[in-house]
Amino acid sequence: MSSNNAIVPFILFCLCFIFTIIFLIVRVLKGGVYGLICKIIASFMFMITSIVALTLYNPNLGCMFIVLGLLCGFVGDIVLDLKVIYKEHNDIYLNTGMFAFGLGHIFYFVGLINLVLNSVEYKAMSKPIYIPILIGLGVAIILSIVILISTKLMKLNFGKFFYQSGAYTLLLTGLSAISVIIAVMYQINILWMFGIGAILILISDLILSLNYFGGKEDNKFLIVLNHLIYYIGQIVIAGFIFFV
Repeated sequence: MSSNNAIVPFILFCLCFIFTIIFLIVRVLKGGVYGLICKIIASFMFMITSIVALTLYNPNLGCMFIVLGLLCGFVGDIVLDLKVIYKEHNDIYLNTGMFAFGLGHIFYFVGLINLVLNSVEYKAMSKPIYIPILIGLGVAIILSIVILISTKLMKLNFGKFFYQSGAYTLLLTGLSAISVIIAVMYQINILWMFGIGAILILISDLILSLNYFGGKEDNKFLIVLNHLIYYIGQIVIAGFIFFV
């Protein structure tokens, strides 16, 4: 990417981080509807970043699916904050939020595989794509079991959301593991950027489980840490579209 072409992503990244910080300040100090509005704006910025990257830099099918994944994250962001505001509908908003984020990870996976299959590095090798996928799924199953056991030891109570949380954990760990294994196996270095974004989202959701299922929903430190890591992860994935 030339220096002139790099100006646009730099400006967008700066705006993403500025609005993320504004949201975090309002979320902690004010909360409620004001926090939701600022969250929508912050999430809208990583959506704008991904759309600009798709339309002006890499207009292809793989990147389009990644934008759809980010859109699902945008919807999930709003729904989960509605859960905080309208606590009487907690179950509906939490299930809908997990579904939106889960669907987003499926879109990420489809986009990632499409980009890999059309990459020069993949075509230069004879290793079929199902090998890293199977290895990644194996790693994801082991990690998911470890995570769920760890959360039990931490006395997190998933209650009626146990199966949804288990399935969602498998999606999160699967995407992270597969993206990293593909990056290593086919030596596609830019995929490390996507992998880092996916891992950050996984970490943020592990922190979020402490809020939702560990009785620490009002812990401001965890709220800030969770959202900060999550938004950095989404911004990294949106930025990935510029460089893939």
